[in-house]
Amino acid sequence: MLMNTRLIPANPDYQTAIAMIPLEFRGNDKVLLAHKTYLATVNSKVDEMDATEVAKHNEITTLHQNQLIAAMAQTLDILGVTPDTLKSDGYVSRGFVNREEMLIQAMKAWPRIAEAIEQSNSISLALWGDKLRVPAQDQPVPDNGP
Repeated sequence: MLMNTRLIPANPDYQTAIAMIPLEFRGNDKVLLAHKTYLATVNSKVDEMDATEVAKHNEITTLHQNQLIAAMAQTLDILGVTPDTLKSDGYVSRGFVNREEMLIQAMKAWPRIAEAIEQSNSISLALWGDKLRVPAQDQPVPDNGP
């Protein structure tokens, strides 16, 4: 799962795979150290860095991710998986990337949408006041179940 999702760390399956490593590789000091190093790197505060530092941080994060995957592959006797091969070997379909980019754009828009709705509600209440409120007799009856 980690190999399949490594190029899109925001993918929930990627997060699950990273979280499972301490369980699946318990007792393997090399993998657990690589996991700890990766988490320490990825959890650094990027918002306090300038653009050059962010680019360097992203490069180091990818290196640590590749070292983690290579350590796991070595433990599982999977040949040919090294940080260098992982760096040069990766494929994500254009459709998948487009979908991820659209999801990110949508999530970034949510605060603006919520603010616009609140402004619209405020304007409507200011213009129409109590005329917009649903009279008590017209309120929906709560469904208390069977």
